[in-house]
Amino acid sequence: MRKLFFLILVLLVTGAAGAAPKLTSDSTGNLYQFWLAPTFSSSGLAPTMEVNTLFVSKSIDQGMTFGPSQALYNFTFEVTSCDLAFGPQSFCGIVFETSKESFLMLTGKEKGFGAPVKITDEATSFPAINIDNFGGIHILFVTEDKNIRLNRLNYLSITNIQSLESAPEEKTLYETPDEIINPCINSFPWGMAAGWQTKYLNRRETYVRVSLDQGKNFSKERTVLLKGDLLGLIFQRERWRLYAFDKVWAEKEFTSPAAAPVIPNIIYPKEGSVTNTSSPEIKYSILSPDPVISRIDLSPAKEFPAGKTWSFEILVSPGTTEVKYKLPIDLAEGAYFLRISAFDGLSPGSPSKTLAFKIDRSAPVINLTSPSAESSEEKMLLLEGKVNEAVLLYVNEKRITPEADGKFKLQLILLPGENILKILATDEAGNTASLSKKIIYSAIRPEIVISKPKETDWFKPDSTIFIEAQVYDLQNDIEDETEGEIIISGKTLEDKPIYDKKESKLSGFINLPKELADGKLLAKIRLKDSGGNTGEKELKINIDRLPPVLTLCASESAFTNSPTRITLPLQDAGAGVDPMGTLVKISGVSFKVIGSSESGIIIQTKTPLLDGTYEVEIVPRDLIGNTGATIAFLLIVDTTPPKPVILSTGEAHVRASAVIAACDNGPNPFSPRNDGQMDFTYDLSSAADLKIYIFDLSGTLIWKRDLNNVSAGPGNTSWNGSDNFGVRVHNGVYPYIFQVSAGGAIEIKRGRIIVLQ
Repeated sequence: MRKLFFLILVLLVTGAAGAAPKLTSDSTGNLYQFWLAPTFSSSGLAPTMEVNTLFVSKSIDQGMTFGPSQALYNFTFEVTSCDLAFGPQSFCGIVFETSKESFLMLTGKEKGFGAPVKITDEATSFPAINIDNFGGIHILFVTEDKNIRLNRLNYLSITNIQSLESAPEEKTLYETPDEIINPCINSFPWGMAAGWQTKYLNRRETYVRVSLDQGKNFSKERTVLLKGDLLGLIFQRERWRLYAFDKVWAEKEFTSPAAAPVIPNIIYPKEGSVTNTSSPEIKYSILSPDPVISRIDLSPAKEFPAGKTWSFEILVSPGTTEVKYKLPIDLAEGAYFLRISAFDGLSPGSPSKTLAFKIDRSAPVINLTSPSAESSEEKMLLLEGKVNEAVLLYVNEKRITPEADGKFKLQLILLPGENILKILATDEAGNTASLSKKIIYSAIRPEIVISKPKETDWFKPDSTIFIEAQVYDLQNDIEDETEGEIIISGKTLEDKPIYDKKESKLSGFINLPKELADGKLLAKIRLKDSGGNTGEKELKINIDRLPPVLTLCASESAFTNSPTRITLPLQDAGAGVDPMGTLVKISGVSFKVIGSSESGIIIQTKTPLLDGTYEVEIVPRDLIGNTGATIAFLLIVDTTPPKPVILSTGEAHVRASAVIAACDNGPNPFSPRNDGQMDFTYDLSSAADLKIYIFDLSGTLIWKRDLNNVSAGPGNTSWNGSDNFGVRVHNGVYPYIFQVSAGGAIEIKRGRIIVLQ
């Protein structure tokens, strides 16, 4: 016989507890237990059974205790099962099945129950009901197709019972040849969840599906580990909880085999990006086979503290490739942190990687430091300024790159008359600032721009140089072949450069005086137009009259610890050493000159040199031809590090320790620039061989002094603060070893020299 479902909407009331009840909840989180029980009425001495009564009781402490039970509804016909749901505005709904009638619904509001409404003609069982916060009614029930022996769990959604004229469309959530029992359905803030069980012999499986769009779409079923009959599916304390009865009550948080993690991928903003939009549009993607609720967390603090975090929730449908969400709030300028997580309705997913971005709506600031005037008499103009942040900078549509501190400069060529300088700066956020300046170029005197000689060119006295300059004659009144003037160190030279009107150039060969001093000398070029207006430009003439010099002191030797690559200590303060023009001769050594450095000429020997002393002769020459006399000195090759021996016991130590009566050095700290030299003083009790080694902190030998057969008594030797290559050492600490050898025994004293310029 076909069964009936009835749905009744009634005013919310309270009830009394009973055995093995089912559970439901209202929108405020209160739990209710309800059950069917037979009731009786008496007529005289014989009681009469009224079939079934629905009892209910309420809990306000999340199921810890329940209040007294109360009869909610008396059925006047046989009811085989029923379900209860509470909705908004103090209403509840009852759905039930009988053994005789079709599936019907009863409606009512506050004043009792109305007449049944027919919903479906299918044979149904195990009805379950839920009323969401908007008053929508959601029903689950089980049907059986006996022809193919298949059981189905069906779902109905009803939004308006009063206007219901025909049966609503059903949706199958699950089908199986096994028996389907104990369906339940309940709402939570993001949608609803449907749960049910299948039964075959002694095996029982529990499943859950979630809808985040009020029943339009459901997720795939998830298997739940549960023992006993499923009697309730309740959302409490941000978690789904399943209630079961197997001899005793059991409450269980939802657990199921882990699904693949759904981690959103943030597309915009990018990590470290800057935007000038106060409410940017967030873009992200979520790859999920089921609908999910995505939550956007935004905070000015990386820890996302409560009270300082905005959270926004968006429903994302399966297959959505990109989600766009424009923030509904205006953000102030500053740094923000963003993360996005996905919630499938059953368990929260892992959040995305936290990224940082900035809101910047302030335009960059451009400060122009030069030119300050509104007019110029020079065609070449140096534009200088500074911006307060990193920007794309354009001057008259030409891009220039500021320095790290924001400073920028650009050489401009002005046109006669009015010149408009337009400066545009755009920061990373897209904020722009512009600045315009008008410069009038109206020179009444010739303007000279020197192209030759360059500032790095060097010359000898009494040599001939070529001078060339571009001349800008705005008045166009300089006669062709007009002579210019060259003044060096206050003296006007006899040779004159000549102006070529066609080329607008002033050029000529100039003989430099013999008596010019070494160094960078101030010079001027002058040119007059026909009106007597004089153009003038300063330049530097570099004079070098001296050849390179050896940086060794008198009778001092050069040292090297490399057997193949050797630097000969030769320096030139002017044009620089000419490594190829300088003649070098080392007795018995074949080599080639490979270049020069600040320390001297670098040579490469064809075969490694043995440790020892070599005679070197150099005829120095610089890059402009100054040649010096032959210089001779000794080169000492020492590739073997010292091996000091410290004797702590024995007769030899006693004899050696008696040799050094006193040993000291000073000044210490020592300034090579100010003190000139530092002296090692000593007093020997007998004649001995003396060696002094100075090292840097890395252990490299930088200076060595050998004195053989030093007489007994006081003595001293000095160090000028230069290494074996004649290069002055830097500030620092330099360990030294003072070693004497006498009678086959060795004595060593150690110390440290502090070099402080």
